[in-house]
Amino acid sequence: MSAQKPKRSRKKPNDMGETFRAQLRTLREQRGWTQQGLAKMVKVTRPAIATYEQGVAFPPLPVLQRLAHALQVSLDTLVLGQQRVADSIDDPKLLEFFQRADRLHYRAKAVLLEVVEAILLKEEQEGRLPQDKVA
Repeated sequence: MSAQKPKRSRKKPNDMGETFRAQLRTLREQRGWTQQGLAKMVKVTRPAIATYEQGVAFPPLPVLQRLAHALQVSLDTLVLGQQRVADSIDDPKLLEFFQRADRLHYRAKAVLLEVVEAILLKEEQEGRLPQDKVA
């Protein structure tokens, strides 16, 4: 009898890890930050950021949280590449608008948010919109 070689199992690519790797680099570059600068903000080393972006390692949850905070995105956006909407938006045109707006450069998003916030504040002050309690 001849000994058979054990079959090598091929690992399925980790889609979540691949998405995270790409998101991290894209978000960092959109902001014009270096790996060193991001590392300093989240209290890790530059090589740690490099290994995350290369897909060699996946950060522990506390580091993921600090990365999401520094990049001003949700964990869903950072890890999965998409943000889950907690409250649904009933108006399909409004939903499409915000989905498109979510792809804007972070500076353009900031301007858009200021405009929307000003409109909402005016509507609240004029009594046409109930005021939300801010935590």
